[in-house]
Amino acid sequence: MKGLIKMLQIDFCTGNKSKLKEANDYINSKVKDVSLYSNKIDFTEIQSISQQEILLDKMKQAISKTDRPFIIDETGIYFNKYNNYPGTLTKYVVKSLGIEGIKRLLSDTDNTAYFKTTILYSEDKKDYKFFEGILQGKIVIDENKIDNVDFPFSSMFIPDGYNDYLINIYNNNNFLDHRKKALDKLIMYLNNR
Repeated sequence: MKGLIKMLQIDFCTGNKSKLKEANDYINSKVKDVSLYSNKIDFTEIQSISQQEILLDKMKQAISKTDRPFIIDETGIYFNKYNNYPGTLTKYVVKSLGIEGIKRLLSDTDNTAYFKTTILYSEDKKDYKFFEGILQGKIVIDENKIDNVDFPFSSMFIPDGYNDYLINIYNNNNFLDHRKKALDKLIMYLNNR
């Protein structure tokens, strides 16, 4: 194992401070010589059901806006009864259908779903790697438990093996969500390159 280069600095192309802090805290709990820095880029997002296609397009936009290695991530929730849906369209489904529409989508017996995060990492602005993390579970809707109507799924999603909503177990240090699973694969890659 080659190990990491001393103090690898990586731009995380996001303006979401809590996502940056969560990723930095997690990475630093595993390795001490990697730091993520926010690089908020106002991406124009293509419409695709493929997280990888969206990330490749965002990579083209990011190349001229960073001088460091960088990561970009894409996250969505997928209902098993529908093929790749809502996935990359998650925020549009919430906006257009609301909680009642989501209830109707999942009104029969199959309420299983999974979160998927794909991270694109590029070190030299030419080559890139994808790292994917998946968290299986089910959707259980209790409108009294939903704290964020713009992105309600962490208050509706119960991960496999748990009896509580994602929002309530998210900060448990031993809990590996979809983003942490993708970050684990990135860390493994950085440690072995």
